Amino acid sequence: MNNKKSFNHFRQRIMDRNKSNIGDRAQENTPKRKISKYVKSKDGSNDKSKELAVELCRKTGSKGIKLPQYISFILEDKSTLLLYIQEQITDNGDVLNALSNNMQGDNAAFEGWAVVLKAWCPDKASKIRLKWDVPSDGDSNPHYKRFCYRVVKMCKAYDWFSIDDTNKEGIESFTNELVGLKNNCGNSIPRKKFKHGGEIGENAVEYDMVHEHNFPDKLCEKYGVDKIFHQLPVGVRKNNRPFFAGNKAAIDLWGMKDNELTIIELKYQNRKVGIISELFFYVNIIRDIIMGDIAKPTGILSHEIDLYKRINDIEQIHGRMLADEYHPLIKEKIFKVLNDSTYKDVPIDYKYDTYNYKPSSLEFVS
Repeated sequence: MNNKKSFNHFRQRIMDRNKSNIGDRAQENTPKRKISKYVKSKDGSNDKSKELAVELCRKTGSKGIKLPQYISFILEDKSTLLLYIQEQITDNGDVLNALSNNMQGDNAAFEGWAVVLKAWCPDKASKIRLKWDVPSDGDSNPHYKRFCYRVVKMCKAYDWFSIDDTNKEGIESFTNELVGLKNNCGNSIPRKKFKHGGEIGENAVEYDMVHEHNFPDKLCEKYGVDKIFHQLPVGVRKNNRPFFAGNKAAIDLWGMKDNELTIIELKYQNRKVGIISELFFYVNIIRDIIMGDIAKPTGILSHEIDLYKRINDIEQIHGRMLADEYHPLIKEKIFKVLNDSTYKDVPIDYKYDTYNYKPSSLEFVS
């Protein structure tokens, strides 16, 4: 009987692998949708992406810094910069809108680009205004709803950030939807996952940080928390349906000490300005749970139950980036901008650290 079960299990694994391979081959054979011509400043304004990129390369001493192709960077006056996120048309007529995709992507991570430009080019970006093309399915698009939430939070957190008049009515309408929201919770302890072929990826590194060797002790000491945990769900729901994209989204690492909560966004072999956008989104979700604007879930896992028992007493949120390498624009000076926030009741502070990782060793560089 046991042999039969083992054989069936083995056969199922082969079938699943074959299906996966067929899917991979089909995806490889699917023609890529190319942009026939990137549109910049279709309102007739003068895009300054290339000039800004040259200036950023000079100031950072790094080569090859490029600004996103979907975003126009328009100098409206000597100290106001307009970021305009534009839809693009592919060579086969498809419409692509960056706001319908991952918020970490260069063309969607407006918070990251706003912060780094204000930090590195304060003379041109003393104030930053955001304008965008609304996706055709905006009313029902969970990616776009998440984008709108991020816009609302940026406007609340930073008085130098604003939105274009053409988008104000849509955002005001969206704020009326921010009722009856509830966070979800985990129902199982996360497992260690490897990339295709068994290579180490970000998920495996996250897991090791919590479970392997003396890594958890090192993180607890580094961040001043009692214990370090892996994967805190932040899949916000409304009427028991996903409200934002990423129903299974989760904070990578987190821990508590007294009335302070530390949230860590970990990256491994991933140098993106979008780490700023992702961390900003997560800390604001947690802040809204503390403030009661998003209902806390009925936790299933013991460490989440403990968190949500204490969460209304949290007085400070620490947002931390932890990566083995960073985009050349992510330096100490951008955190002066991030930390100059209007949030006073439950303040958020940001910081970044670098690490060297091997499956058997972990060292912090800074």
